[in-house]
Amino acid sequence: ASIRLKKTSKMLKREGSLVQLLENTSASEALPIPAPRSLTKAQLRSKVVEELLESEELFVSDLALMINSFKTPFTDHGVLTPGELETLFGNINIILGISKNHLYRPLIKRKETLEKEGSSINNMAVGDLLRSYSKYLAAFQPYCSNQENALQLLEALNKNEHFLDSLSIAEEKADTRGLPLQAFIIKPLQRVCKYPLLIRELLNTTEEGTDEYTELKEVSIIFETKVRQINE
Repeated sequence: ASIRLKKTSKMLKREGSLVQLLENTSASEALPIPAPRSLTKAQLRSKVVEELLESEELFVSDLALMINSFKTPFTDHGVLTPGELETLFGNINIILGISKNHLYRPLIKRKETLEKEGSSINNMAVGDLLRSYSKYLAAFQPYCSNQENALQLLEALNKNEHFLDSLSIAEEKADTRGLPLQAFIIKPLQRVCKYPLLIRELLNTTEEGTDEYTELKEVSIIFETKVRQINE
């Protein structure tokens, strides 16, 4: 775990900032979507909408796991001091609530409405939901700005046998898919950088001249700006 943590820490230092992470990651790397030659534009849009839904569901699930399997046990059993808990987990509960209530649930509700109407997911408008969600992105700023401190603390805690024993028990009990704690700690940073990429792909696969295209074009600028503000 210590070796993997050092690699993660070095990666963050090498990238330098959220903005560089965003600029150094291509949409094709972020989204495993087939080439345009094999699918129509409408089919491609369906794939991107599905990716937005599924990846947001996984993000919400991972944050809940992080809180229930790591933060809460560490708190209840006095494994870490209040200061260490704050450094490691920050406002993760707030981020979870925002993501679940202001993006994931609205997306699911709209999808269910479309299904009841017998309409294709390709016709699902998401621009307005993303615009509404963008108002809450500031919550990511304190968490992401503290990322390096959290990883440095976790690396130092690798020398604490009591912590390592508690960590090992938590990782064994939780369905972490083989991922260590530090992989979950960087989830919010990874997610906030992925939003602009997803929106860019949505824009590229939405018909020009439609209300949804206009909405996504504006939302794309909003998210790009918000991510840069998070980095300040």
